[in-house]
Amino acid sequence: MAAGIQALLGFLIPERNRCTSELMGITDTIYDATERTLELNEKYEEQKDEIEYALDENPNNQEALAAREELREQYYCQLSDLKDFQKQLETKKTKLDGESTFLSASITSYQKMLSDDTKKNFTYGGSGGSGG
Repeated sequence: MAAGIQALLGFLIPERNRCTSELMGITDTIYDATERTLELNEKYEEQKDEIEYALDENPNNQEALAAREELREQYYCQLSDLKDFQKQLETKKTKLDGESTFLSASITSYQKMLSDDTKKNFTYGGSGGSGG
């Protein structure tokens, strides 16, 4: 029994480590995407203010009106792409969180079984506790 549990743990522990590593990478990527969103918002506001200033000077400035519309379209397109990307990352993070939790719980259970089996073998002096 102990050999089977050890083999199973030999599979589960690296899987949990892989999940943990992927989770750290995804967390970093989510943070980067959030930073990009903030930068996009800041850049949009700055450019929008410049255009609005030009329109305050001349409300019929066709170039400024066109630039405002183009800026708005680009901003919402880029923002939508970033939000979709973040949503995909969050979905993957949730999946990996669940997988990691399951693997950790399984590892804990199998380690306890292995410990109990080892104690039983030590106490009874045989394999599987069948001795006397």
